[in-house]
Amino acid sequence: MSRYTDRRRDIVRMQWIKSQQCSVSLDLVVLELAGPCEGVIEADHGGGAGMGRKPDDSNCLALCVRHHRLPGLEHLLYSKVEHGFVRHWKKEQGEVY
Repeated sequence: MSRYTDRRRDIVRMQWIKSQQCSVSLDLVVLELAGPCEGVIEADHGGGAGMGRKPDDSNCLALCVRHHRLPGLEHLLYSKVEHGFVRHWKKEQGEVY
């Protein structure tokens, strides 16, 4: 049994996340550090759940394949969550949640 089975899932939200643009492309400073977007969009389950625990689907950002696999980028992006980056991204994408 997977250690992720007891976390809350939201399939509709995951489909919506994967239809958005890479969240790195909305932050020019991060984009300059991380390089251009590449590949399909994936849902990044980062931040907030603690070591070895995957957060539920309500705490995701849209990232292209390149940025999803770039070491250290997750920490940089989720530190910006505290400063309103995700709120801005959701507003720009027209999220209705």
